[in-house]
Amino acid sequence: MSDDVYASSYTVRVPSGTSVPGCEQTNECWLPAKISVGVGDTVIWSNDDTAAHTVTSGIGAYGPDGNFDSSLFVAGRINCSCSNITH
Repeated sequence: MSDDVYASSYTVRVPSGTSVPGCEQTNECWLPAKISVGVGDTVIWSNDDTAAHTVTSGIGAYGPDGNFDSSLFVAGRINCSCSNITH
């Protein structure tokens, strides 16, 4: 039996217009603004804006925490994968 039988898939959109300041004031830079995912779940990032964006883990004023960085992505679909490598 596969471990991902109960895995879920979530789509997070970067809405049109987020390339100009203001979305952080209304918490609409990503829709939904918050999600909780489990091991094996899939997060699909959809860039609906005309500008390229990045997605980086961290908390606002504290900056990136080094756990995740999407690099630059443009409108459309990009296939990605993640490998957990133990050092």
